[in-house]
Amino acid sequence: FIYVTMMGMISHRLHTTVAESLRLRFENLDLLHDLTKAKDRVERANEELAAQVAEKHSAQDALQKACEELERRVKERTAELAKSEEALRIADRRKDEFLAMLSHELRNPLAPIRNALQLMHRPNVPDSLVKRSREIIDRQFDHMTRLVDDLLDVSRIVHGKISLQETVFEIAAVVNQAVEGSSPFIEARHQELCVLVPEEPLWVKGDIVRLDQVISNLLNNAAKYSDTGRRIGLDVDASDQWITIRVQDSGVGIPKDALPSVFDLFAQADHSLGRTHGGLGIGLTLVKRLVEMHGGRAEAHSEGPGHGS
Repeated sequence: FIYVTMMGMISHRLHTTVAESLRLRFENLDLLHDLTKAKDRVERANEELAAQVAEKHSAQDALQKACEELERRVKERTAELAKSEEALRIADRRKDEFLAMLSHELRNPLAPIRNALQLMHRPNVPDSLVKRSREIIDRQFDHMTRLVDDLLDVSRIVHGKISLQETVFEIAAVVNQAVEGSSPFIEARHQELCVLVPEEPLWVKGDIVRLDQVISNLLNNAAKYSDTGRRIGLDVDASDQWITIRVQDSGVGIPKDALPSVFDLFAQADHSLGRTHGGLGIGLTLVKRLVEMHGGRAEAHSEGPGHGS
């Protein structure tokens, strides 16, 4: 009886221990499951946080780039405005200098005209002196007419109110015409003009009057800025598509920094030279505009002051 009783007690305790052990095991399994779920939630939270941090960094990088781009654009715009302001100041100064030169050039012929008229009004003036006075008046009148015509031509070209009267002609014809018109001025300065034109006929389509004006302006400009007795060259070359006319002198030359603007209106490399040699300094502007109207281009080259152009 005692043995059975002890076996029953041992069995009861064993059952209780196993039951408790099983209870604790299943509770641990629940705890492990909860811990796993918690770990998953933490990992998802960390991933979301990492994504938010990456997105924030990306947004900061984009903002930084936008700020840098904006700063770059502001600097460029500021530089452009500074250039525009400087260009306006230069243009305004050139305009004032041009107007001063214009008044000077228009006033210059008036003195010899007035002196010639006064001389002609005197009694008993010899016929030879009257003839000379008339020649002076004619010459100065022609000079003023050329000045006014140049001004009108520039105004018409700038405002697009000039048209070309195109015909087909040989380039030698317009070269000879321009040389004939410029020769008296070149000969008066005792300069030598050398003309080289290909023997074979070269035909072009254009306005012969305007192209005569182009070549004449180049020849007169070369003569005006070259010393007495110097040589002036006029060469004509031809390729399959182009005819190139070069006028070369050994005169005062053009500074390197003035070459890009030598064809600009109201621009002169040296205004003191312009005053000395006469003219308004708009001849090259006419050359460039008229050549471009014919589908060509005008270029200026010089090794610098004293080396011609």
